[in-house]
Amino acid sequence: MEEKIYSSEIKIKTNNEEFRTKFFPNLDTIIYKNVDYRQLVKDAIQKIVEAYETQNIILFDSYVSSNFLGNKNFLIEGVRNDFNFFYNIKLDIFVERVEKNADKYVIISIKWNKTQMVYKTGLQQRTSGKTTMIFEFDNGILKLKNLKGNLIFATLSPEIAQTSGLSQTVVEKIHIANEKQNPVQPGSRETNESGGVKDDNYTANDNVKDGNDSTNNDPGETGKTEILLSVKNGSVTSTPPPPPSNVHSYDFLSGEELTKDNGDFNFLLSMGTPIFESVSPSGIQKLSGINFDNLTTAPESGYLSSVPVSVGDIIVFKTKEEYYGKAEIISITITPYVNDNITFKYALQSNGTTNLKTK
Repeated sequence: MEEKIYSSEIKIKTNNEEFRTKFFPNLDTIIYKNVDYRQLVKDAIQKIVEAYETQNIILFDSYVSSNFLGNKNFLIEGVRNDFNFFYNIKLDIFVERVEKNADKYVIISIKWNKTQMVYKTGLQQRTSGKTTMIFEFDNGILKLKNLKGNLIFATLSPEIAQTSGLSQTVVEKIHIANEKQNPVQPGSRETNESGGVKDDNYTANDNVKDGNDSTNNDPGETGKTEILLSVKNGSVTSTPPPPPSNVHSYDFLSGEELTKDNGDFNFLLSMGTPIFESVSPSGIQKLSGINFDNLTTAPESGYLSSVPVSVGDIIVFKTKEEYYGKAEIISITITPYVNDNITFKYALQSNGTTNLKTK
């Protein structure tokens, strides 16, 4: 029953005695709340946008997770810098997609239009873009975990531009603009009004895009820089059942094998059968009839929670941050009840697009 207080206990009864113990040792009571996570998403976006528009840095900071990917300090300092450059900031947000991932992350794809007045010139600047905002639950509150795509916040921060997956060309333009303290907007998708600012490295007519968005087919988009992904090598070792079970996982974003079952994806070498398993309910699929180099675009559908693999298999996957990647199984070594190992090569796209072209 909604809003009713419950105390959960286990009652154990034998022939001779009966006793009770808490079902959740660290909780005294539980209250059921019928919460629509879509409303939480709406509230989360509204709050962080309002904090940005009102230039309230303390409030904005409170809506950003302490685990923000790419260093929270860079984001907050970049937003503070925005407030030094602009006033009368107004954002119009258009939500394109909302996805809840494994009860931990909420991924929101948005289009946005922004108007702001430039202190330097007193003129209006008007920009637009596409951004993926990733939120995580923190005590029932959605807080910003990551940003990908065009720079909606911290618009002159080269560090945030880098972690948002923008091309190195755009990152360098932002770096130069930051050094010159010139509030141009290379990290936006388009600058429709420059606000009276320009320099030799950027003009409003450059029509700078995010650099990696090879799948966007909006009319009129030209001059985009195609980014080729680097190919890396990885491996996972685990001990299959029976106990002790020591399943390792691999974090494609950091390129590390983890000793705990907490990575983006896991190779589960159970009973001598290698299984590639996703932490997402729908984050992996095995492709046939194509080789690693020729796989240049990730499918947008058809993903499963796990697939069996063998040497030579081509895998395409989505990480918990909604990044697409591809992998080829190089070797599998199975020593029953001792040590199992799988090696692979892979490439990861870290800007949210489906481009998988490699160098």
